Amino acid sequence: MEMLGGAFRRVLEGEIYFRMGIRFVQLNILYQLLAVRVVNSPILDIAEAFLMMPDLFNSWLAGVKASEFSEATTSQFYNPIMGDWDRKLEKMGIPSHFLQEIVPSRTVLGGFPLR
Repeated sequence: MEMLGGAFRRVLEGEIYFRMGIRFVQLNILYQLLAVRVVNSPILDIAEAFLMMPDLFNSWLAGVKASEFSEATTSQFYNPIMGDWDRKLEKMGIPSHFLQEIVPSRTVLGGFPLR
């Protein structure tokens, strides 16, 4: 299934653009998560944390699960007006319980200050 079309059948294209403000790219996290939902994988329901690759490395190295701001904004699941994840897009069937706190770029994680 083509995920952009699948997303627009669930939520109007204009609403997604209004809420997120970035162009539609099939690789955005929103559509990848929707693809997981469409194939009925249970992973979204049992996942404890959603971390993009840089955030995963931060978690491994600093022991802190958080979403770095610039990474979050590329997901098309971040609402710049709200300054947070847009949980209203749960009507696509994508849960938000696993989304981590969004922290500013250059936030020191785990108590190890950069020198």
